[in-house]
Amino acid sequence: MPLSPLSLSPLFYRYRTESKHLPMNFAKTIENNLGSLCNLPEYKEIVPSILQNKKHIESVRQSKKYVDDKKLTDHHAITLTEVAIGKKKLSPNELKIYHLVAKRLMSIFMPPYVIDKTAVILESNNQFFKANGNMVIDKGYSVLYENFRKKQEQPLPNLTKDMALKIKKSNILSKQTEPPTRYTDSTLLDAMYHAGRFVEDKELQRVLKDAEGIGTSATRAEIIEKLISIGMIAREGKTFYATQFGIDVINSIGEHDIVSPVLTAVWSKKLKDIVDGTLSSSFFYQEMLNFVKQATSSFMELNMQVEEKQVNVVGKCVKCGKPVIEAFKVYHCTNKECKFTISKTIMKGKITPTDVKKLLIGKETREIRFTWKSGKKGKAKLKLVGEKLEFIF
Repeated sequence: MPLSPLSLSPLFYRYRTESKHLPMNFAKTIENNLGSLCNLPEYKEIVPSILQNKKHIESVRQSKKYVDDKKLTDHHAITLTEVAIGKKKLSPNELKIYHLVAKRLMSIFMPPYVIDKTAVILESNNQFFKANGNMVIDKGYSVLYENFRKKQEQPLPNLTKDMALKIKKSNILSKQTEPPTRYTDSTLLDAMYHAGRFVEDKELQRVLKDAEGIGTSATRAEIIEKLISIGMIAREGKTFYATQFGIDVINSIGEHDIVSPVLTAVWSKKLKDIVDGTLSSSFFYQEMLNFVKQATSSFMELNMQVEEKQVNVVGKCVKCGKPVIEAFKVYHCTNKECKFTISKTIMKGKITPTDVKKLLIGKETREIRFTWKSGKKGKAKLKLVGEKLEFIF
């Protein structure tokens, strides 16, 4: 797997990896990594107390939850190096990433977050009601995330059995059930990661959990963009909806396992068996060839009743005048003989359909954030001069 280096070296190890574990050799000197945070005012009280508790550090070091050579992939989990920030100047976004990694490392050496959950059943006129309360016993590692606490814990008052209470106020609410909310980028990516939720078989659930769902952190967003480009789904503001074309395709395919996360789970398990030496790679290869042949044959015999897929037209081609449409990675002219295209990503800057619409009518785009070859970042506008894109600073 290729590395995706960040610009924070040498402050922390920065691989693109799915691994959640550290190697034992690294864990042996983890105190040095924690010590790199001592000079930061945010952690000046927390880090020394962690370092003083040698017994707890050792217990974490021996925990397979965090340290396990057998669960390492291409790289170990992202974590801090021994280099302190010191006088290094980090951008606001770089600093956020650094603190995100630092807090995650510190949290595994801190006490758990402990709350006392209380539930009580109340009765009035033969009608029963339930009330819940939470009381914090020990904030533990959650002190690192005080600014992100979503709700305040509300403890119940001291109550005893058969205790009589006065009703100060009551009202009747009229509500109705609502359909599930539509997926957003965040919730759809989460659903892909936790694809095991949609599988009933317990063993396949476990396999999907181990495989961390459909795709990888590097490919899931690309899968979504692919579905958009071929017209299976579409965006509506911040949410997604299935197009009629997409619904018709899925209905036409029917119960074929290619539309189920079960297939991903089965293949993931077999790949794991190959790694463990319990399945021959040549056997799996032949099995995959047979599957592809059978699936292709069955799909060719399908009577697909689908509505014509929706195409997002963003304007007219500046070269030949034909419509320009949005595809998977580019915006391109519908005239096959015309080679006019605009990439969706230019030097890590995202070119949106609105940007292209402006370009095709001779206007400048909004300011877009680009990353130059030197690694320096900056904002600029784009403009089409003839068929060529130019930067406007």
